[in-house]
Amino acid sequence: MSHNSNYKRMFVLNEDEYKEFKRFKATQVPPPPPTSTTAKCPKCGREFPNENILAHHLKSHVDGFKCNICGKVFESKTSLTIHLKNHALQVQPSKHSVLDNSMPNQTMSLADSTPSIPQSKPVAPKKPHKHKSIINFSVNKWLTLK
Repeated sequence: MSHNSNYKRMFVLNEDEYKEFKRFKATQVPPPPPTSTTAKCPKCGREFPNENILAHHLKSHVDGFKCNICGKVFESKTSLTIHLKNHALQVQPSKHSVLDNSMPNQTMSLADSTPSIPQSKPVAPKKPHKHKSIINFSVNKWLTLK
């Protein structure tokens, strides 16, 4: 299913509501045209819709594998991987696993990566929710809002 629509939301209106909406829209001032917020590559001059896409493109100008911490470039991915192990950890390792049904006061031993659980009353696992969202409606005629 292709989503080429410019619509952000879909509303179901009866015919009277639709006509009222059309009258309302006719009285509104059109929004100003969007301003161009392109980003230009400093190396090749190519323009991109935004800074994020430009940042991704800039990687194409690097020959090899660049360290995202210090910027050093390596000939092979293996060399970069070895180099990255020499950098200090950029994020502290988590002491809790999202895969465990852990108790809040559980502590993690980083030496052996196994949880050490203090002696306390066991906690029963939570049962999964069985909620279903169902919307029942019928439509005699679909009208588009333009």
